[in-house]
Amino acid sequence: MPRMSQRAYSRHRGCALSTVQAALKNGRITADPKTGLIDSAKADRAWSEKTDQTRTFRPADQGANGRGRRPAGDGSVSEDFMRARTARETYAARMAELEFERRSGLLLPSDEFEKAGFTAGRRFHDALINLGDRIGPVVVGLEVHEAIKLINREAARILDDMALGPSKNGKGRD
Repeated sequence: MPRMSQRAYSRHRGCALSTVQAALKNGRITADPKTGLIDSAKADRAWSEKTDQTRTFRPADQGANGRGRRPAGDGSVSEDFMRARTARETYAARMAELEFERRSGLLLPSDEFEKAGFTAGRRFHDALINLGDRIGPVVVGLEVHEAIKLINREAARILDDMALGPSKNGKGRD
């Protein structure tokens, strides 16, 4: 003889709160007039006796538990089909998005990206290796602070070339 609220009784029955409220209003079940609580055992008996089961709506795909879900492992054909179709549509949408991004220039093929990265890295490597050969003879006769200033300026030029790209003649920016 557990007593419960309308909301708790709706969970107990596996139906909507509005269904319990309608049953109370129509007199199919009763609640304690003082507390408003429903005696679940008494209400279950009254519900069974006073509810026309032919008018109860329960779609075939709603499942045995009446809550819109089939028990685990049911594996119905329509559920499997819907799962497969959802996967296919998701895949198609992702492919369409990738194709759009590729055509709009947001994506590059990975081999082009790797080649561009290698080329940029190689240019940077070569510029650093040749730094000494390029400015060594110039700094020989300079004061230390002037030599440091020249080396720093040349290093900054190399870094700028990497950030901005090579000049049109391919030898760096002047």
